[in-house]
Amino acid sequence: MTNEKLDYMKIGKVEKYLQEHDIDLQSSAGFGDSHHDLAFLEMVGYPIALNPNAKLEEVAREEMASGRNWLILNENDKVLDFVKSYLHF
Repeated sequence: MTNEKLDYMKIGKVEKYLQEHDIDLQSSAGFGDSHHDLAFLEMVGYPIALNPNAKLEEVAREEMASGRNWLILNENDKVLDFVKSYLHF
């Protein structure tokens, strides 16, 4: 099975869960560490690349440069503080 097929299977499961639990994606944050998480991260209102691989970091930087609500966090960042601030808690 290819990575692309696995990515779509993962998204299908996420979409099913979100529908069953009436979760608003535009008000949700999502975390990913790989370009394989892009489809999921593009679904949420607050995508966060956490210790991203090179491909995901490149996309996240492009999205941020375009003014979109992306955030990149690395292992040395105070993740919880950033997330709270980013989501306005």
